[in-house]
Amino acid sequence: MLVFCDPVRFLFYVIPRYNLKIMPANRTYIFGGAVLIVLALLLGIAYFATRGNPKGGSLSQSTTTPQTSSSTTATQGNATTSGYTISQVPISTLASIEPDLDRKPVFAASVPADARVVLAKDIADTSARLKKNPNVSADWYNLAIYFHEADDFTGARLIWQFLTKATPRNPLAYMNLGKLYQFDLHQYGTAESYFKQAIQVDPKSLEAYMNLYQLYQYSYKQNTTLAVATLNTAGAKFATSSVPYETLGLYYRDKADYADAEAAFNKALSRARTNNDAAAVAEINQEISSLPIEQTRTQQ
Repeated sequence: MLVFCDPVRFLFYVIPRYNLKIMPANRTYIFGGAVLIVLALLLGIAYFATRGNPKGGSLSQSTTTPQTSSSTTATQGNATTSGYTISQVPISTLASIEPDLDRKPVFAASVPADARVVLAKDIADTSARLKKNPNVSADWYNLAIYFHEADDFTGARLIWQFLTKATPRNPLAYMNLGKLYQFDLHQYGTAESYFKQAIQVDPKSLEAYMNLYQLYQYSYKQNTTLAVATLNTAGAKFATSSVPYETLGLYYRDKADYADAEAAFNKALSRARTNNDAAAVAEINQEISSLPIEQTRTQQ
């Protein structure tokens, strides 16, 4: 659930960022908005931050970790979202499958009244623009986010499912659906299916692999080797990235398997050094130094 009046949570839901090392999991929904829209949303944070959070808490666990880019870009007009546009699908076909733009949001009881006013206007304005020009992918992504902010998960789901058809080679909608089913609907088998589809759609997306790993690590099939297998697959496929092996090191560290943690961290460290990534090198070295390796070896 995204509570409007929590500015940190709000930022990490709407800005296209990718959490690499999330504890416990990455709940960031990918945003396709144009720069002007993003700025408008950011300006709105001050308004919502002055109001109390009825639910309390935040997604702070998913906002304090290293990041890499799997960002979306968008421009006005025929918006581009990671290089994809709605115009991939003929207009006649688009009209036959697009969600109902007259649909009103169904707010959860926990959504504050002032947030409802703003969200209702955002939904109405965005829907009006889409009626005039349904080819703007940024507006569709914005609309889905607005419905999600209202805790209207059906509204968000319908739009993201539409986008899998309208921009079938774009993995973003698949990943957002996976997160919706993992974190909000708790239908983990369906989440797994969408994350796997994201990988099929874009095998070059590290984020898709990491989302699948997080599902196995924290929510689904946790008593299997799938989490480790997914990270090892990503490590082999993305041969220059230190992220999969650093994450694997953290996985083993949390399992108190310090020898395997050290081995994974060393793989990550080698890649970070090759990439001249000083921040990653420092962080991985810190993780290695904190492992109770010598103590463990002495006890053995």
